[in-house]
Amino acid sequence: MQKLKSNFRGLLATAAVLFIAGATGQVQALAQADKTILIKNVDEPARQPFQQQCQSTPATSCNISVPAGKRLVVEAINGLLRFPTNTVNVSGGATVTRDGIGLGYLFAPQALSKGAGGDFYVVDRSIRLYVDGFISFFSNSSIGTASESRFVVSGYLIDVP
Repeated sequence: MQKLKSNFRGLLATAAVLFIAGATGQVQALAQADKTILIKNVDEPARQPFQQQCQSTPATSCNISVPAGKRLVVEAINGLLRFPTNTVNVSGGATVTRDGIGLGYLFAPQALSKGAGGDFYVVDRSIRLYVDGFISFFSNSSIGTASESRFVVSGYLIDVP
């Protein structure tokens, strides 16, 4: 019986607090953690942040090599391409090697500006690519390759067993 009275008093006190909070329009929650919970990402120690830029001209290519014993997980590709003025049919892409096999990925550069200095296009692509050997970028148009291109690859390296 004593336990029932105690539970009833607790319920009555809670109802009184809710009634007062409802009448004043203010609710204030007071809670404190009695224990800190640590959360750890078990994958994180294996990931080594990676970001590298490469630049190319018609005479040079834009390649990024992956260190031996590592795999590059590409999460984003950003780029700026400059073509001669009045260029049409612009495209771009990347060739990657994984387990010794070359794979091609295409992306569509978006027009940024056109003018006397050339036609500028941007690439902003969230993607997931796995690269063991290297990644090589290319850009094409109706009149040939870009006058200049710059790509930035962001992701992380992991150890390959």
